[in-house]
Amino acid sequence: MAIRLGERNTLTSGSYAGVYTTVDAFDVGPDRLYDARNMYLPDPDARSGIYARPGFALLNSGNAVHTSATAFKGQSIFTHFGLDGVPIDFAVFGGQLFRYDDTLGTFANVTPVGVTIDSSAATRVYFKDMGGVMCVSDGVNRPWVGSNLTSTPITGTYIDFDGVGTAWIAYGPPEVFGGSGFFVLTSVNSVAARIDIAWTEPNSWTTGYQQTGYDNRWTLEQTGTTAIYGLIGTNVALFYFRQRSIGSISGTVGPDLASTATHDAISTNVGSESPQTFVQFGDTIYFCDVLGRPWAFTIGSKPRPIWLQLREIAETSQIGYPAITAQVATAGFDPTLNLYCVAIWTTEPGSEASPVEWYTFDANTGVYVGRWSIGATSTGVSVDCIGSFIDAYGRGSLIVLGSATSGGTTGYAWGMNALTGVASFLVLEDQATFLTTEATPALDIVLEGQSAVWTDNGAVPLRTVTTDRLGYDPDIVWLYDMVTVLTNTDEAIAITATTPNASNTALGTPTPNASEDGIYRSDCGLDLNGRGAMITVSPQTADGQWGIQRIALVGIPSPAGPDDQ
Repeated sequence: MAIRLGERNTLTSGSYAGVYTTVDAFDVGPDRLYDARNMYLPDPDARSGIYARPGFALLNSGNAVHTSATAFKGQSIFTHFGLDGVPIDFAVFGGQLFRYDDTLGTFANVTPVGVTIDSSAATRVYFKDMGGVMCVSDGVNRPWVGSNLTSTPITGTYIDFDGVGTAWIAYGPPEVFGGSGFFVLTSVNSVAARIDIAWTEPNSWTTGYQQTGYDNRWTLEQTGTTAIYGLIGTNVALFYFRQRSIGSISGTVGPDLASTATHDAISTNVGSESPQTFVQFGDTIYFCDVLGRPWAFTIGSKPRPIWLQLREIAETSQIGYPAITAQVATAGFDPTLNLYCVAIWTTEPGSEASPVEWYTFDANTGVYVGRWSIGATSTGVSVDCIGSFIDAYGRGSLIVLGSATSGGTTGYAWGMNALTGVASFLVLEDQATFLTTEATPALDIVLEGQSAVWTDNGAVPLRTVTTDRLGYDPDIVWLYDMVTVLTNTDEAIAITATTPNASNTALGTPTPNASEDGIYRSDCGLDLNGRGAMITVSPQTADGQWGIQRIALVGIPSPAGPDDQ
């Protein structure tokens, strides 16, 4: 757009192709936002408006799922699928296994007897299904398989590595490749083995390894001798991550895998120490490097640094503590909005405090779409663990384990509300007896599906959208006199501006004009000058799905003088 000096010009922001949070003045552009909080882009590929995420609600009737006098954290979120296809949702807090009942909205402690889940706040617990059987590993005790998963408690049985009960420990999540289960070994019989992998026979977590008649173990020293931190199994290859490299193994899984497999180096300068940040979406694998910075690679290509889209955040976060980041970072996939969600850095230098916000990427493209937190302030609730549950209707829901309030104690579970309503059953006060019709056979009575709730347990979430530096030029200074905002609801909005002359200048809280087409226009007069202006807009209520289509800023440009900022 050509700028006309001395005349009123209109500078626009939107529709949007992503969020780019950097300090570089010319890094963004009108189709990208500088920052967005608790918003998402439905179609960054084709550009779209940006919309508020659904709200979060405390599960378990708002009560803590787990309490303890000993320090603990949320350790895992997992949905198991048996051969019948019925989902069973689990969460782990402080070494205790809980099963979620999505009909009643409550958790039951189903921790198995006979196996141990480490309760340390630094311990992650990993799950994996194969052949309808759930495998569990905490990196401290022997891996085990679960059975009788609808009973209380469930049954846990340790996996025998060599047929004689030798102690062994695995590192990171179990994985499935070529029909067999794979582990990174930490130790066998107290002998360190972090460059070894071991695997099962097809479709059986309990058969194989180094049991009698099997030698399913391989020391991966062909491409390096540093420790392996995690595995990702795909239909193409088994990928393994070292601290600063990624390799792959392809071939037929069997007794000759070590001698017949094909090796390939995916990366020789970036790897990961945080397997809990691994998320696979189609043929794309997302992960965080040693400093916690997010990357992605599509099978057949090299990793790309998607963290550059939020490098201002990365460079001002606690990236200097990789050992702590490897403990506190957590990631999951939101199946409703197709987002890679990753909470990364501690809020306190050198401490193991959980993150209070997470970063969201469109899983189809790797485009950064903003940061999320729970609550009304920028310091959200603690985020110990991110994952998803699948409910009885087959609907996926983003789940967060952490505190109920900012700065509060952990032990709570949050679930993101649905974008569209689903039917809910009517029950008596005992929360267990279903109301039914008089028909034969009786039918459960359900309510009509309710529309999404946009608050976080009743609180209005912090939702903000900040443009790039509109009209920024080293040789021009602007006198801005009006801003226009197009929104998707008629909620009152707050508008602030930042220029080189002033920071966070409040411009007003206009109420949008009436509209018959669902797009609402708000105008706000300005008296603001500077070399470029960043406009921040936020709604004051959460009565519907607020969103922004476009922001327009009107100003008069003139040549900048020697003293102009």
